[in-house]
Parts: sequence; structure tokens; C-alpha cells
Amino acid sequence: MRNIAYPRKQRSIPFYLFLCLLCVGGLNAQHHEVSASVSGPFQSLRYDAGPGGVYHARDGAGIGVAYGYRFNANWSLHTGVNYREYRSSVSYARLSDGYEATDEEGDALEFRYTLEGYREQQHAKYIQVPLRLQYSSSGAVTRFYASAGIGIGLLSEAGYSSTYDRLATSGYYPEWDVELHGPAFMGYGDQGPGTASIQDLELDTSYSLLLETGIRQPLGGEHCLYLGVYLDYGLNDLRKGDASGSVISYDAASPPDFGMVSAFSAANTGADGNIRTIGYGIKLRYGFMW
Repeated sequence: MRNIAYPRKQRSIPFYLFLCLLCVGGLNAQHHEVSASVSGPFQSLRYDAGPGGVYHARDGAGIGVAYGYRFNANWSLHTGVNYREYRSSVSYARLSDGYEATDEEGDALEFRYTLEGYREQQHAKYIQVPLRLQYSSSGAVTRFYASAGIGIGLLSEAGYSSTYDRLATSGYYPEWDVELHGPAFMGYGDQGPGTASIQDLELDTSYSLLLETGIRQPLGGEHCLYLGVYLDYGLNDLRKGDASGSVISYDAASPPDFGMVSAFSAANTGADGNIRTIGYGIKLRYGFMW
């Protein structure tokens, strides 16, 4: 028996157009959402200042834009870009140290110093990419919502500045068993008060746990307003490498000009190396759905 090959029926352009319309209709049914938000005011770099140090949290802020994909009336997935600024400060009534060095003539010495009334302010700015799963309750008017997720923060800028009431320095020469408190051109003596302008901080990428809850208020049509509280909890240590050096550094090439490093980077402060971002407060978000 001869097998008869039937020609395959050609699908017309209207058929493919119909499929496209179905896809578009399906996407519209998912209710995409674009939103903009502001958050704050408690955002800081959190760490332990060590013995004798006092940590101070300072206010920060955040803004962001987000895109949400709604799976159904209750569940949605959100991502976007957030700009977050974290601030903190630390103070020490008295801070001392001594370490081996060499003066401009090549003689070995132990450089010693005492800082009084030392204060330091730090800040860090991160560009954060969040990924959150959100649940919204049903209702015609006010609705409850809650979300949880993670955020990856890329460092944009970080720095610190410091001031002190008094700096006293000396040089102990073990070869002659003598401690010099002068002259000034050698970097020894009472240096008085001083300041250090903003200097860069090297911090790592931040990974955060993101939690948020509050109310979602429809505004009519496809607009809505979110008002809630949030927690942005850093999960990893931001400091690169171990603490090293001292807050005040001696430069044999120019003894009166002392170098400075951040209190949480210096080994002599005893500050805990576990530096993390912490943010919490109120978050206001405006959304548009289609």
C-alpha cells in the first residue's frame, strides 16, 4: 500500500498574531509594578570600639527604585537599585601606643605617643541590588504586606575624618637608654590639638538580610502607597584584612608630619574587626502597577 504524504497545514500570520496577543494579555494579568522609595533615619556602620572607646551611631538615609513582578494577587518578587548611606563615629578619652621606628639619621628608636580627646567620624555609601519576596493581604482598602530577601551592596565611597584635643609624642632610644620629648623638628613634644581631613576607607562588598512590613494603601486606579518599617542587617565583615599599624604613624623623612589611619583599621585601638552595615526605621514607597 502506498503511503500518502499529506501536506502540513500552513499557519497564517493572524494565528501568530493571536498567540502574541495571548502572551501580552498574560503579561498584563501579572500586574507589573514600578516603585520609588525613601527610608531612614537609622543607618550606621556597626562595630565594637574596643577598650576605652565609645561607639556612636549616626543617622543615614536611603532612596531606591524597584520593579515588582506579581505572580498573583498576594505574592510578588521585587528587585531594583538602592542608594544607601551609613554613618558612625567613635571617641577615645585617651589613646596611647609605642612601636619601633628609625629616625632621619638611621638610629633605632621606639616612637611613643598619647592622644587625648580623639574623635573620628566614618561614612560609607553603597549601591545596593535587592531581591525580595513580598506577600500582600487581600482587601478593598488598606492591606498588610511583608517582605524578606537579600541585598548585595557595592561600595561607592567610604571615608573618615578625625580631630583630637592634644597629641604628645616622644622617642625612646634604647642604645642610650634615653627618652626625648623634643625637639619639635624631630617630631617630639607637645603637638597640641589637630585635625585630619577626610581620607579613604577600604571596605568590602556588603551582603544584607532585608526585612520589611507595613500597610499598603491603594490610591485609586493602578497607584498605591506603602508605609512600613524595615531592617537592613549586614551579614558580613566589611573590613579588608586584619587590623594593623597604629592611629598615629611616624615618618622619618618628615618627622613633624604624622600620618593617621582609621580607629577601626589600627591594631592599637582594640576595635573589633567585625564591621557591618545596620539600617532600620521607616520606609515610604509609592508604586504604579499595570
